[in-house]
Amino acid sequence: MPNKYPIVLIVEDRPEVSLVWRRALEAYSEFGQIEIWAVDNLAHAKQRCLEIPPPDLILLDLRLTDSKDIETLAAIEDLKRGNPDVCVLIISGHLTEDLVKLAIESGAHGVQEKMGMTRSAELWSVINTAVQHAPPNAQKAIPYLANLIEKLSQTFII
Repeated sequence: MPNKYPIVLIVEDRPEVSLVWRRALEAYSEFGQIEIWAVDNLAHAKQRCLEIPPPDLILLDLRLTDSKDIETLAAIEDLKRGNPDVCVLIISGHLTEDLVKLAIESGAHGVQEKMGMTRSAELWSVINTAVQHAPPNAQKAIPYLANLIEKLSQTFII
């Protein structure tokens, strides 16, 4: 059964980045409900994904305190265990062409370099395309992401 409100799980070990994403989502939630969870490592992300209800959307950094790059990508299947329809978006500052390809092969719906996050249109395009091709349960997060992109483009500089 789909969640009553979209649930977004932020998996990011840099508190300042996580806070920007959270504030952007919270600012937009005045137009509708959204639940936001934030964790700073992969182990906690796996635990949160098994909770009832599970998240609809995961914003996942690749380099965390307890996993790096390929290890994190290998865990996407575990993150989807609680909700096979969850939309997983990789947003990382350490992408290579091979990692992007592996991310999609591992089940991510989209990949975005953090350095591009100051360009609202580019990031929105990546997320919008990913979510549009995601399962129906994840698509309800689209309206909430528009504000996230706008806020990131205004306040987040790497």
